Amino acid sequence: MFSSFEAGELSRSNAQKQPESSSWGNTSKNSEESWKNLIDDSTNWWDNRAKKLNPKAPDFRHKVTREGLWLSSAPAWVSDKLPPAEPL
Repeated sequence: MFSSFEAGELSRSNAQKQPESSSWGNTSKNSEESWKNLIDDSTNWWDNRAKKLNPKAPDFRHKVTREGLWLSSAPAWVSDKLPPAEPL
């Protein structure tokens, strides 16, 4: 296996390669545009509202970019335009 020195080197090199994002994936700095995209074409997003097990998980996840959106940080206009959560 690895010596303690080699294991330490591996963990440091892996830590340097990790992206600076949450464990739930990418978040957008321009979330207003992301919310507009969700409303305009919801087929590009997974709706996780009804089935998320962890309350810290995003309510919506983009299928390609894996960007997450949380209702707790949504602009005020979003709640009126969202369809109801999909039943389990």
